[in-house]
Amino acid sequence: MTAAAVTGSTLRLETALPGGHSHSTYLARETRTGVAVVLKAGGDPARLAREAEILAALAGIPGAPCPHPMEAPRLPLPGHSRRQLLILRYVPGHHPRTLADYQAFGASLAILHNTPVTGALRAFWRPPDELLRPARILAATAAPGLAGLIDALSPPSGQPWTDPVLTHGDAAPANAVICHRHGRAVLIDFENATIAHPGLDIGRAVFLTDLAGAPAGQRSARIAALLTGYARHRALPDHMNWWIAAAGLQIAAWRHVHRARADVRPGQIALDRAQRWAGFPGHPR
Repeated sequence: MTAAAVTGSTLRLETALPGGHSHSTYLARETRTGVAVVLKAGGDPARLAREAEILAALAGIPGAPCPHPMEAPRLPLPGHSRRQLLILRYVPGHHPRTLADYQAFGASLAILHNTPVTGALRAFWRPPDELLRPARILAATAAPGLAGLIDALSPPSGQPWTDPVLTHGDAAPANAVICHRHGRAVLIDFENATIAHPGLDIGRAVFLTDLAGAPAGQRSARIAALLTGYARHRALPDHMNWWIAAAGLQIAAWRHVHRARADVRPGQIALDRAQRWAGFPGHPR
């Protein structure tokens, strides 16, 4: 199947790609140049438009670890009747596997966090209370011992974090592609990107690495590599284990809300792991 882009080029759809929970992705090529692109469609059009705006803002920043956006037109796709569509330059690569890959993943997160929050990026701020609310609600009902941890990480009510950064919002190994050409990590799926505390990102990256189905020794080595890669470009946040536990609470809360879906794992697994990272029982010390 082919589709005409607003630039006048013709795109040939090749195959569906594994995508996230909220969208569909397709590999395609420009018929004239043979350039490979990724078409992203489906889900909430507002979230897709937000990602397009963030990637457009990052496109002008040298070294930004993200895919290059090409355009965001409306095209007819199988199962999507002229839905909003994001077209990105395809990054040939793989998700992190080796320790070097995890170092590259950590480095890219730090580089993203070092992006100057100026111009259009300032518009992507969200209140800390809003970002931490699901974790706080879950802690209050299912893990009271962790409620103090969320309070300790939160700025005073109504106030922003000190020195906030551009965060990815879903920093997971599955959202990092190690480029076959240069070995660096490119971050994908910026739908949840926001201006917030860097601990939300690096904590989530560590927690999801720990939650992966791998032997304990392998998980520990990957986490160490990830943190090493990050620390080479930016200092790690204070109270790192609290941020990791908070990320676990956020993931457990999301799983609880979406527990009826067949592709969502039990939230209790994430909650138990969060408690271990926090040194449960007890409050942050």
